Amino acid sequence: VLPDLIEKDIGITIRQCEILGPLGLIVQGILGVMSLSSLLIKRYMERPQRPWNIWFLDTSKQVFSAGLVHCLNMVLSTLLSESSVTDNCEWYFINFAVDVGIGTILCFVIIKSIEAFAAVNGIDALNTGVYVHEDYSHPENVNLEPTEQETGHIIDYRIWGLQLFVWTCVVLIVKISLFFTVKIFSPIFEDLADFCLGWLKKFPDLKLVFIMILIPITLNVIQFWIQDNILKGKKE
Repeated sequence: VLPDLIEKDIGITIRQCEILGPLGLIVQGILGVMSLSSLLIKRYMERPQRPWNIWFLDTSKQVFSAGLVHCLNMVLSTLLSESSVTDNCEWYFINFAVDVGIGTILCFVIIKSIEAFAAVNGIDALNTGVYVHEDYSHPENVNLEPTEQETGHIIDYRIWGLQLFVWTCVVLIVKISLFFTVKIFSPIFEDLADFCLGWLKKFPDLKLVFIMILIPITLNVIQFWIQDNILKGKKE
């Protein structure tokens, strides 16, 4: 998708920033690799370290939801830009900043509320980051070998699947809620985006790199690390 051309009142043609153009797709790929690498660094630094299989299950929940939200941000940014003078790069910046600043807090509150509800009602499968049954009298554990019962390292992937489903639903609910919030108060967010990014309008490629790499890498690392602490088990 080639960048659109927009005409300014002064008669100067300026390329509009496009998040779905060739450069946009390249920088998004770089962003994904660097964001995932930050979780590898976090695992290297943490003590005690989670086993690789547990780390992978924890991380896969976040990678799946992050990829889904990333795609939604691009689609929603394009839809929002069609009805305003703010281009879709600026809308992507708005959506991303709102997701990280407000969305992470809301996801934390909802997940902790679900965990509290699960603890009161004895629903161990919703104890996020724990993928084994601690109660070996559970019907699904009666056929385990004694050594397996003692170690407790038999992973039930159905528990992981349930936690992935719950986390994804939480992220989607928060994302949709924030989208309508941004939509309702769009004039305010447009002014804020123009204030922060207006100086980049004459440099669409630089603007794309700034919005799709520099800002997201900084905010993504913070968000990924916080959400990793939310999603991992309290005891490995």
